Amino acid sequence: MKLKTLFLSLILASSLLLSFNSWSTFGTGRCDPDFDLMCNPNDWKIKNWFPTIEEAINQYKLEDFTMAFDSFWILSQVNNAEAQFRLALMHLEGKGTRKNPNKALKWFTKAAKLGHKQAKEFLEKKAQQSAN
Repeated sequence: MKLKTLFLSLILASSLLLSFNSWSTFGTGRCDPDFDLMCNPNDWKIKNWFPTIEEAINQYKLEDFTMAFDSFWILSQVNNAEAQFRLALMHLEGKGTRKNPNKALKWFTKAAKLGHKQAKEFLEKKAQQSAN
């Protein structure tokens, strides 16, 4: 009987330590992939939670701006230039998020660095307006 109690105590203690370990990363900049969906964008593909750019654009067209914003954000994390450009537009227009020209500029810049033509054109126009 004592052996059974000792065994159950060890199991309980080890499960408590494991659960504490997943919480111990909270706020440290590290993440637990089982707890935090934002850990590794590549995991979203495996778990079928990864939107396509077509789905995100369709959400925007259907005026589901919150869902479109989230989808574009996820895609932007894996360097999708089109998603970054559209995130910039949403920040500029205040659709799915608050208007924030500074964040818009950040996303336009990221998309332009990845070769997005419209993002580059936007930044060039912005530079010309600043020069005048």
